[in-house]
Amino acid sequence: MGFLLKIAIFAAVAYGVWTTARRWAGILGGGQAKAPPPARHETSAQAPRKPVVEEMRLCPVCAAHVSVAAAICGRSDCPQPA
Repeated sequence: MGFLLKIAIFAAVAYGVWTTARRWAGILGGGQAKAPPPARHETSAQAPRKPVVEEMRLCPVCAAHVSVAAAICGRSDCPQPA
């Protein structure tokens, strides 16, 4: 019975030393740095998106490119039709 008790105590102490050593190695930076998980690409589950393309026109007043769908470029003296 005494021999079995010695083995159990030795196993508990060895586990404690192992756990403490791993924890200290992680705190002091001795362990390997964990890489971030790889990004998940869900292209197979979702249909690929088409890029949104809008037709643009040049504003003669401010020389800014304005969407054809937009009424004016944002200036008060914009000659574009509303």
